[in-house]
Amino acid sequence: MRSGLLCVAAWMLILSGVQAQQPQSAFPVRYVPKHALLAVGIRPAQMLSSDTVRKLVPLFQNGRLLNPLHGVPIENVERLMISLSIIDPAIGRFHTAFILQTQEPIDQDTVIETAIPQNRVILYGGQRYRKDTDSQFRPVSVWFPDEKTLIVAEGDGAMETVIDSAAMKTPPVWHSHVKPDASVMAYENVSRGQELIEMGMEMMRQMSRNRRHATRPLMFPADPSLVVLEPFLGMFAPLWQDVDTMVWNVSVGDDMQLEVVADVEENGSVEAVEETLDAVRLLKKNAFAYLAKHDQKTNDAFSKAFSAFLQMSDDLLKTTKITREERTIRVTASWSGEKMEKTIASMVPTMIELRARSRRIQSKNNMKHLGIAMHNYHDVHGQFPPPVITGPDGKTPVSWRVAILPYIEANELHKQYHFDEPWDSEHNKKLLDQMPSVYRHPDDETESTNTSYFAIVGEKTAFGPKDGDGIRFADIFDGSSNTWMIVEAKKKVPWTKPDDIAYDPEAKKLPVFGGWYKDGFHAAFCDGAVRFIEKTLEDETVRKLIERNDGQIVEFPR
Repeated sequence: MRSGLLCVAAWMLILSGVQAQQPQSAFPVRYVPKHALLAVGIRPAQMLSSDTVRKLVPLFQNGRLLNPLHGVPIENVERLMISLSIIDPAIGRFHTAFILQTQEPIDQDTVIETAIPQNRVILYGGQRYRKDTDSQFRPVSVWFPDEKTLIVAEGDGAMETVIDSAAMKTPPVWHSHVKPDASVMAYENVSRGQELIEMGMEMMRQMSRNRRHATRPLMFPADPSLVVLEPFLGMFAPLWQDVDTMVWNVSVGDDMQLEVVADVEENGSVEAVEETLDAVRLLKKNAFAYLAKHDQKTNDAFSKAFSAFLQMSDDLLKTTKITREERTIRVTASWSGEKMEKTIASMVPTMIELRARSRRIQSKNNMKHLGIAMHNYHDVHGQFPPPVITGPDGKTPVSWRVAILPYIEANELHKQYHFDEPWDSEHNKKLLDQMPSVYRHPDDETESTNTSYFAIVGEKTAFGPKDGDGIRFADIFDGSSNTWMIVEAKKKVPWTKPDDIAYDPEAKKLPVFGGWYKDGFHAAFCDGAVRFIEKTLEDETVRKLIERNDGQIVEFPR
């Protein structure tokens, strides 16, 4: 919870840490669907050009926090809006739309190649957009309203709602609350979000009733803390029962100015909303004061960032004012630019660390998917794929990574591969750019066509020798949970090339694994489990984990 708060707070600070520039054109709110639940707007190019952030750009670059957005360099993005729309709250279905407006014309070919290399043109509302034809789940659509605007929408029908919104002649009332000079803005359709809150509270009531009336232990007993949450939410009910919409504006010059504008519904109580906001201010002040008093200050990045976050919250609350204009309530606060710069600097290392953790988890998930694919291949063929498969001509070598394509939801790509031609033939080389993302390490370049996951090849390994047949589960005498199958490594090997990591049990030195992290690497075991292998693991133990039939069982820590 603490790390999540810090990440959100850090991004809000960084994206708002800019010098005010006049005049500024407004955010492209006309593209936000009228039924959107949330919408957030930021100014990346302005952020990167500011004195406050310019000093931190090298740190962002080293942490790879400035990656292109859908193929558009972030320094070219003048305004970015992200909207989230509820489609079916009962099953948690949402539509997401990214609206980018740039300083220079967009390279449309690069965007299409990056976001939807396989697509078809759709005509709707007098507009043309492209829809992904490769995704088996929620297809992505791309629309270029003009040469400096890009809209990427996720989910069936999402792009149509954006086009409909752009065609509206009368914008919703909340549009007027967005300041044209805001560095960051956010919109919340509170009345729409009430569906989710009410549904969640009804689930809590049902769980509570099940617990009270159950005559035997429940398979999934209710968590008592969830029952307590309902009256807690009720304490703030006027904010989500009486408020229609809420708009946040963050403007930065010498100081940061925060404004929250809440429109109370026609049948809602303005007094109740105002009183609740005043109570929230007091409760937050008490909460942050308590946390600050008991904060365990250490030198690690998370502790420093959390302490800065607490101080920022306390500073903002001290300047908070609540005013009322008919059925509109405004909450304003300010924060000094000097303190903002220090807080940003303290939070960036934490963001980098969070990103590194996330990417490590993603790499682990990639290997889990490959392990599942291996098991499915075994179910069909009665064995794991050999490291090198022979093509239909009886002589052309084919990588196992190509052989398992049907088992990683890439059957169409498998059909395009010419198995009677070398991996680097004129035809097959064209397929390199279509590398499934499961073969690419999250820390590798997005355009890289090199694999990051390799089989360990040899007579005693789970893959067997390069010119051998596939290995069966029955051949893994040491047990599938004690034997490595695939390892992480940083090598420049195109994903279709039949080239992996050779292991010789007689060699004095072990093969080189890893390279993505300083402290070790991931290894996928034959049972499908993926574990991080510390760099300090003894060579003798590594050999036992590589060899499938040496009779040396390793009790690897679970």
